Amino acid sequence: MAKVVSVTPDVVTLSITGSFCYSCGVLDYVEDFVHELKILTDKVTLKVARTKQTTPRSFEVDYLVRYR
Repeated sequence: MAKVVSVTPDVVTLSITGSFCYSCGVLDYVEDFVHELKILTDKVTLKVARTKQTTPRSFEVDYLVRYR
């Protein structure tokens, strides 16, 4: 599950929680949000800036916003 923590003109922060497949790599889940946003809009793109594990089953991710 992904929950928006904060949004500014420069950074979007998400909290991602759940049961992760660690062998596939948590980064796959983090990067999926970037690709899903591309489906919704072509006005902005996101780049992963920071990933922090907050509990064994949750991560907080900062994405840099780039305007086109």
